[in-house]
Amino acid sequence: MASFSDLLLWKGRLLREAASELHAKALKYDYVREQLESINSDGELEGAFATAEIHSRNALADDAADIVTLYEKVANRFRDAAAEVDSICSDAYALKDEAASYDVTINEDGTVSGIPVRWWDPGPVTLEKITPTAQEEIGSQVHQLMQRAEQLLQVLKGVYEELAGTEKLATGADTSIIQAGVSKPDPSWTPHEVNDWWTALTPAEQREIGLNHPEWIGNLDGIPLDCRSKANTIRLWSDPDYEALRAVVDELDLRDYVEDNPRDRERAIELWETLKKYAPDGHAAADKVFTVEALRAHFPMESPQALWDSPPGQYSLLVYDFNGSSEHMRGAIGVGDIDHAENVVTFTPGMTSNVLENLAGTPTSWGYDVQNMNTVLREASVQLRSNPARASEEAAGVVWLDYEPPDMNELLPLPTRGAVRSPLTTNMADDGAPRLSVFLDGLEATHAAGDFNLTNMGHSFGSLTAGLAAQETTAPDNTIFIGSPGVGTISNAELNMIGGHTFVGEADGDAVADLGWYSLDPDRVPVFENFSTDATTDADGTRYEGSEGHSEYLTKPKNPTIRSTTSVHNIASIIIGEGMAIPDKD
Repeated sequence: MASFSDLLLWKGRLLREAASELHAKALKYDYVREQLESINSDGELEGAFATAEIHSRNALADDAADIVTLYEKVANRFRDAAAEVDSICSDAYALKDEAASYDVTINEDGTVSGIPVRWWDPGPVTLEKITPTAQEEIGSQVHQLMQRAEQLLQVLKGVYEELAGTEKLATGADTSIIQAGVSKPDPSWTPHEVNDWWTALTPAEQREIGLNHPEWIGNLDGIPLDCRSKANTIRLWSDPDYEALRAVVDELDLRDYVEDNPRDRERAIELWETLKKYAPDGHAAADKVFTVEALRAHFPMESPQALWDSPPGQYSLLVYDFNGSSEHMRGAIGVGDIDHAENVVTFTPGMTSNVLENLAGTPTSWGYDVQNMNTVLREASVQLRSNPARASEEAAGVVWLDYEPPDMNELLPLPTRGAVRSPLTTNMADDGAPRLSVFLDGLEATHAAGDFNLTNMGHSFGSLTAGLAAQETTAPDNTIFIGSPGVGTISNAELNMIGGHTFVGEADGDAVADLGWYSLDPDRVPVFENFSTDATTDADGTRYEGSEGHSEYLTKPKNPTIRSTTSVHNIASIIIGEGMAIPDKD
């Protein structure tokens, strides 16, 4: 653990120098990758040897790309850490000077000596009695600074351990993976191993798998996202569960069952029992049918072959899960070119969210969280275009619902529904977080060579899911919690975040965000950054609308003459790596 006097000596210069060296190394490996990818041995080699050569060369090129990505990622972490190191050192000097002015002493372990003792006073409570003295405030600030320093050291330890993994990347993937060919991927493979397998395949082999075995890769993390989407679209148009449920729903809708008709009554009972294989009741069954119909409208398919050979679309179906007999389907929709965009955000919605309303919407309109994602990405694009140095960059996003948030009717753990799904527990977040962390790792594995800015964002109960997932992955560069009742931790280190990269937004009138049900209210955690959601005007005169309540963090302004809400403006600034534009003044 660092002492207070250590903090006075901290300098970010060495970390910046290390970042520059890693960037130079990344450029060398990127040149190797380009050379490997430029080799064309088609027609020069024959038979099994030719196939093995292509698999091995593709795997080597992918290994070089992985090393480029790792070096760039660590270099960016070092730059971020350098800024935090300099900030901690500056704050330490400021506190040292302030302590001297109040005649108190900051000890090596971060405790403060010389704070006057407050003796117990049985008299009435007054504002003076409950307000910390200047000396007590110094003690609190020193404690927070020591926490920041310790958490930074923990995160940097993880970064160095990740850098040590370069040796594993340099030795290449296991031969059994890169020579697996057209075979079902091993479920034990990590996203990076899945990507090693996929990139080793020839385009013809990838096409064969996509057309004949889309279920192998549609929801598999580590598969390039355009290929995932095409595989899931093929599955969407040939889903036997949907076809069976559609037939039941149609018959129940079209036939008129009367009490005195035993045959019809028996048929109705039979149909309802069949329905329960796919949904718990008629309402849920209809929602699943409507969801598939809307998704089919958004992802049309002339033929699997034509779809596979088509260019990527603006939207992608990254998760498609009919989810057995559960009430809710699971899914994820991508917006933009996620595998090539320099800035990517994943958003996890919260309680009461579902694939129909939040993602699929209707056959003519996307669900409202996909619409909200478009709102955020448009603002990110405006900000990027306003900076000549970044005008060519793109931002893309994913609305991720590969878990089942609780519904309002599950609030109380009633015996009829059980306690498993109640939002009074963390159960559904505990269930979804591992899938989200692996999904984030998959985004890192499939992204084009070089690091990219990845943000993990969650709203309401989804912020808990995002917070738990962050503790199991180092892929994200930033984390955003909005309308959060707690994220499971109050530590940047546990979130694998360098200080200054965990952001919290809380709107006026958001009672849910003040609950602190799953951990301390994130808005009150000193090591997190709080951004404004209030109406404001920039120095250049640009007006931003305020957000109120629990559900306006990502929406368009109500006033059509205003470009953005303050909340969306801040979130867009964070996801392009610029941090919050307008801090919270409270």
